[in-house]
Amino acid sequence: MAVIRNTAPMKNYHLYFYLLLVLTTCTKPKNVQISGAFYPDSTDHIYIYALNYFTNNDGDLIIDSINIQADKSFFYALRQELPKLLYLSTTKVTPPTVKFLKDHPEAYYFSFCSNYYSNGVYLYSDPGNSISINWIKNDGSKDSIIYGSTNGDTQQFLRDFYVKVGNEEFDEELRIDGGFKKLNPKKAFELIHLAKEKMKVYACDKMPQNASTRFKNYIGTEIELGSLNQFLNWYEYVYSENLAKDFKSKSLPKLYTDCYENAILKNWDTNSIEFYKFVEKYITFKINLEKGSFKEYYSSEDLKTQQAANLPNENIRNLYLSKYR
Repeated sequence: MAVIRNTAPMKNYHLYFYLLLVLTTCTKPKNVQISGAFYPDSTDHIYIYALNYFTNNDGDLIIDSINIQADKSFFYALRQELPKLLYLSTTKVTPPTVKFLKDHPEAYYFSFCSNYYSNGVYLYSDPGNSISINWIKNDGSKDSIIYGSTNGDTQQFLRDFYVKVGNEEFDEELRIDGGFKKLNPKKAFELIHLAKEKMKVYACDKMPQNASTRFKNYIGTEIELGSLNQFLNWYEYVYSENLAKDFKSKSLPKLYTDCYENAILKNWDTNSIEFYKFVEKYITFKINLEKGSFKEYYSSEDLKTQQAANLPNENIRNLYLSKYR
């Protein structure tokens, strides 16, 4: 049954997504406060990590640890200049998504199970935020997280968003019997686009009114690049033989090349795992162009850094190259 929606909020959502980030390096850092309570008595520390997929050094990820007091409460304040995606854990271990990519770098282009983000304790922290949570650790099942009134609706939306993404994959209409359908690329692109627009409507309808522009840009990045990455995964799997010939003859389909060349020029939230995946895909795409062949993964750091040095966006270029310094 067709549903008629008011499209005015969607226009606002697009404006939020395409708004350039105005925060620069001269901005003064502000405190981010994290407080709450932890149950039961299974630990006396909580470790805080900043998710960063552009590092090979686990030591860059851990920010600090929080002592849990006798009354189960905890409090921590950190100085922060730019938004971060934080991961809280009761054990001193590398965040699972970062660890997976570190252990299996060739799997960067895979679709990721959103259960990582919907089950773990992930917080989107804006400078100046105060975040309050009651955390009930449930061994063998999903932890219970109750967010306080301050910034809580944004954090709850983040958790709910990943549950939604897990239930409604962008490429669902491109799959059959555990594999991919072979469709006309334009048709497949349209199906992905419809799924993306549906997710954007959900995000627009459920987005908290007090959510920051940065947070909206983060969610927009996850949706836009998440859907684009899944389309490119489908294309490069179904049409791998065609692409091998096209790269060799230097006559790639415009739809395919436009996906890469248009997206790399936009302003994305660099905390997004979908952003990381896309940049890796773009680097691989450029190596394929230079070599006149088609592969989904190159292990050579030299090849990657040579291509990264030519990235059109200076911020993305520096971020990617920092991984190998």
